[in-house]
Amino acid sequence: MPIAVAPGKDPPVVFVSQMDTDGASWRSVIDRLASGPVTVTYDRPGIGDCPPRPAPNPALPYSAFAAELVEVLVGCGLAGPD
Repeated sequence: MPIAVAPGKDPPVVFVSQMDTDGASWRSVIDRLASGPVTVTYDRPGIGDCPPRPAPNPALPYSAFAAELVEVLVGCGLAGPD
């Protein structure tokens, strides 16, 4: 999954792309953040250049998407709050 992490101050801010746009679409917003946080742009499967999930691809609840994002963030060394 395409993910980009830019260094900065905690806490991190996560930008999730959708509707056929990739993480680069958030650049103008990220450039305006005054506090300089860690920024993470995440392209879900099937979004931007990220390949779709393999078939069969049933509808998933939002909790599945959240769990997937947590897994990606932990894999990048960005653990959640204690």
